[in-house]
Amino acid sequence: MRPGPPSVAPATEGTGSDPAPQSQAAPPPAAPPSSAWVTRTVPALLVALALAVYAAYVLLHTGTPQADVRGYALYWALCLVVPGTLVLKAIRGTAGSWLADLALGATTGLVCELAAWATAESLGLQEQLRFWPVLTLVLLAPRGTRSRVLERPTRPWSLPAFTLVTAACAQVVWQVYRTYLQEWPLPPTGRVYYPDLMWHLGLVNEATRSFPLGTPQVVDGGLLVYHWFSDAHIAAASLITGVDTTTVLLRLWALPVLVLGVALTAVLARRVGASDWAAAGAAALMSTTVTVPFWPSMWTGSNHLNPLSPSQVYSAPFTLLLVYSLVDLLRAGSRRAAVVLVVLAALGTSGTKSSALPIVLGGVALATVAALLLRRRRRMLLALLASLTVVTAAAHELVAGGSFGAGLQLFSALSLTRPYRVLHGQTVDFTTRILAGITDTPGVGALMLLGLLLIGALMVLRLLAAFLPLFQRTLRGDLAAWLLSGICLAALVPFLGLGHIGYSEFYFVFGAVPFGCVLAMWSLSTLVEENDPRARVTAVVGACAAIATLVVGWVRLRSPMGGSRAAVVDDLRSFVIGLTVTALVLAAVVAVGLLRRRRGNARWVPAVLAAVVAAVVASGPLNVAVSETAQPAPAPPRQYALPLAQSTAALWVKRNVPDDAVLATNAHCRNAGTPCDSRLWWISGLGGRRVLVEGWGYLPTAVAGFPDQALLRLNQAAFEHPTRETVQQLRDRGVSWLVAQTVPGSKPSTDLGRFARERYRKGPIVIYQLPAAP
Repeated sequence: MRPGPPSVAPATEGTGSDPAPQSQAAPPPAAPPSSAWVTRTVPALLVALALAVYAAYVLLHTGTPQADVRGYALYWALCLVVPGTLVLKAIRGTAGSWLADLALGATTGLVCELAAWATAESLGLQEQLRFWPVLTLVLLAPRGTRSRVLERPTRPWSLPAFTLVTAACAQVVWQVYRTYLQEWPLPPTGRVYYPDLMWHLGLVNEATRSFPLGTPQVVDGGLLVYHWFSDAHIAAASLITGVDTTTVLLRLWALPVLVLGVALTAVLARRVGASDWAAAGAAALMSTTVTVPFWPSMWTGSNHLNPLSPSQVYSAPFTLLLVYSLVDLLRAGSRRAAVVLVVLAALGTSGTKSSALPIVLGGVALATVAALLLRRRRRMLLALLASLTVVTAAAHELVAGGSFGAGLQLFSALSLTRPYRVLHGQTVDFTTRILAGITDTPGVGALMLLGLLLIGALMVLRLLAAFLPLFQRTLRGDLAAWLLSGICLAALVPFLGLGHIGYSEFYFVFGAVPFGCVLAMWSLSTLVEENDPRARVTAVVGACAAIATLVVGWVRLRSPMGGSRAAVVDDLRSFVIGLTVTALVLAAVVAVGLLRRRRGNARWVPAVLAAVVAAVVASGPLNVAVSETAQPAPAPPRQYALPLAQSTAALWVKRNVPDDAVLATNAHCRNAGTPCDSRLWWISGLGGRRVLVEGWGYLPTAVAGFPDQALLRLNQAAFEHPTRETVQQLRDRGVSWLVAQTVPGSKPSTDLGRFARERYRKGPIVIYQLPAAP
């Protein structure tokens, strides 16, 4: 196929440094012969098909209807991958391989879907949203665009490396199956859902009927200033496929997005200059949710792949597309294709997660400093830094809020660890500038600070790759390396210095994990290429580290944890000694490697990084395998009664109450204690309807309580002491249904039946319909 014009020709994967000027660039390699293409492609398709079959089996095994699985697969293929790839290739041509084209294309499809959804919602054309991919066919009309779209990739992956990437994706499917799909059944159920799930489900339901989004949990809460793009995606998927929003959220949406994130990690690693194997290793690092499980009594795994945070999972492909486009821009200059993709990706990233754009902005800032020192791309990076700063600030005001409850507190994130909670107490004071008790806890002293800092280092181990460009000449001269390094460093700053009642500082770390993985494998690949071309020593060291991790980790993960204070102190002391010894051994290996390199034998230089990478990669399947042996004890039946009643009533609401109705309820708290834990969202979530006042736990004013106390008093009076006047005031506010629930602290009056028609009664829940206004 004839390549596109020079102004839009793509920078293909695998170039390790800035390319030569366009006039000196070599022509792109010719496409492989048809027979060779078939020989390479068919086995890769079979590997990918095996992954798809496994994912489908997992979904069916966890109760997902077969028709929904089939319809959702068609939706991803026809409404995201195909149109997104058409748009991507129309802009920049092929990215070098089918994996890159399809992964980047699918993410581009997610960006375009958001625009199509917003347009359809604004015009009231929700039923026609499924036809938006047809519009992308016009890209095939112009000859120049059509040639780019039909351009065949010229750098296929090796089958073993592609198989390893697929295995990393399969591990993610396994992980999600164990920790999410099995954990949260479809309704009706007596399982108490994680509150964030119901919050997001309420926003998903809201996104099926309005744009911009309001706050369905509190109708008068105004427009939603929150990172809701993931909810819009799930709503669009439901509108297009006809699958219920609850099924999409609890079953279907997470697996393809998570697999896409792993695949894009490999694609980005290959783009910045690593080999196929190193790129596959980056995917393996990305798919691992723990780091070195030798000390399970110290902390639990930091799961950046957890669908309990839809916004975090959804943001990963967008930030990866944005960084991939930035790398194109850094290496190709002011090429129009790269600029267009940066704009699209930045706009798409802006509302995915409030922490997403800031860490990328940090990466651009460090790359700008490096550009000033290296005297390359200075004007372009300064302009890019200013533009991203404006976009980030605007996004925070419009679509990326959610920073309430946060403040400055040094080492606050480490208060989530087990040693701190046992030795200092479960209550954490978020008002101090430095985490309380970190050096003055009786009987522990400075051991607490040292131990917690080491725990924190292991939590963010992959992000410590940020310092590698300082020690490698090849990376030090590449602006892409400083971009990745800056992203990791930008995530470490809030992790160490921000305090949040919900520990949202961890999301900065989670968002930067893919880039730490890419930078680590890029560094290792470069070290091997420069010092150990046959990679024999590197492979042996890595294999030994992986085996040691599996053996020691298997024993440690299955060992019982001491619950007493003395036992935790002993564990903390052993952890500090053990990790210190390990660090000294690694430092000795580094010293030996550097000494041998001075004597002409540099094969041991990559050994330490290879050992760390192999240990982290081996930790992933080990952790999932061991977690399978632990089955929680069944809860008493009494604990299931109320959640089962709520989910059953919610299904009735979804079937019988009009979609645009507003409901009122007297139940607002998750428990009977004080202060009220106002995170009860089953009506707006499972029921899918707007509520006058349901729960205010995630409103910007949540810390100070519900902002309109007069409305709350009126709401409660209408249920507990109803009169014609109070009920009429609710009707004047748009309420047409009442959900009365007997809960501690609020018992609805039996007189409600005098003013409303009873439509549903089961257990502690009674639902009334208000008569139409005369």
